Amino acid sequence: MNEEIGITQAIPAAAPHFRASDCYYHANAKGTGSALKLELHPAHDDTPGSVFVRIAMQRTVASQQGGVQMFPTFDWKNSIVMKLDRSDLSQILQVLRGM
Repeated sequence: MNEEIGITQAIPAAAPHFRASDCYYHANAKGTGSALKLELHPAHDDTPGSVFVRIAMQRTVASQQGGVQMFPTFDWKNSIVMKLDRSDLSQILQVLRGM
């Protein structure tokens, strides 16, 4: 009907999609630290929810070069990824509670 009267509607661009995530970093001076990233994948339609856990080893140590602070980096490219479903998470909680 809008075409009949010459009105055009703008099609909104798709909104960016972000997943809820949290990172924990534990770097040390020996370069043997690690980082952990938790990413929530909520349940939808017929897909059950899960939590993805990504663990990366420390790649470089903190340093100063020319008066500039260089922060430690982590090897995310070669990280270990685990998918935890509801059953996995409930078993982890049971262990943490001492059951």
